[in-house]
Amino acid sequence: WQAIKAEEAEEKGEKHSVLGHLPKSLPALQRAFRVGERASRVDFDWIKAEDAWGKIAEEEQELREAIKTKSKENIEHEIGDLLFTVVNMARLLEINPEDALQKTNNRFVTRFQIMEDIIRSQGNELAKCSIEEMDRAWSEAKKL
Repeated sequence: WQAIKAEEAEEKGEKHSVLGHLPKSLPALQRAFRVGERASRVDFDWIKAEDAWGKIAEEEQELREAIKTKSKENIEHEIGDLLFTVVNMARLLEINPEDALQKTNNRFVTRFQIMEDIIRSQGNELAKCSIEEMDRAWSEAKKL
């Protein structure tokens, strides 16, 4: 199918790209996943997921440097690069990053609500707790 589309595009004088025709309307995590899949079709990919660790470390360092510059544009760029790399590691591990993040969101909300219950059971209010008190309650919530 891709070869046919490429030939049609060429006949019309259009440039063909392996990454062409990916809807920009896709959610960002899903689009990053699909971009990685397409790049992989022409072997522009890591051989195995573990090979991505070096790139993740590189992107983390670049993010640290961008944060030092205090440039929102640079920080956004580097956060995007880091997210893209993690999404593609997930792809190689056959993990849907959207599902993984949704489960993490749900787990965080559940633990946060348990933390709130723990703090209330101690006669405290969340808004009046120190970060240390919240951290202790959070650690307790993670065990439940």
